[in-house]
Amino acid sequence: SHLIKISDQMCDLPESNAEFYWRVESDKINVIEQQLLGLTSEQLNKLILNFDIWNKLNSELKTKIKSIHLKQSQLMQLKKGDLVTGKRFIAACHDAVSLQHAHHVGCDAVFLSPVYATQTHIDAKVLGWDGFIELARKSDIPVFALGGVNPSDLEQAQKHDAYGLAGI
Repeated sequence: SHLIKISDQMCDLPESNAEFYWRVESDKINVIEQQLLGLTSEQLNKLILNFDIWNKLNSELKTKIKSIHLKQSQLMQLKKGDLVTGKRFIAACHDAVSLQHAHHVGCDAVFLSPVYATQTHIDAKVLGWDGFIELARKSDIPVFALGGVNPSDLEQAQKHDAYGLAGI
């Protein structure tokens, strides 16, 4: 899919074929596991979880989760060979150094942000579409535009070398 929905609410899991990054920030791993156990295999296939949450899951659920998100700080701590084989890794990147590192360690895709200013990342350096394409055209893996974009921006994003969009 060219769209990834981002939310901290599991009820936002899309009925469509869009993927879903569940941006849950909870230390209550048993509560998270209970919610995950209630999902169908089709829903689990659309789900993306952060690396820290995924690492805390029981082995059965770890196996069922196919896609793992890396914050830029998590990405930059990894080296080539650290990624789990058979999983899809999507890294958050905000600059050329992190984008190059995502390639180096073997990520499958990146969220490149922010395209526009957002409430969630007030201090982030805004790329704009010009800054976005300058970085995205150097990428050999799919780049999802993130940060102040919505589904109506898909065509604009793809004109700027994005594979797709991710957003709240």
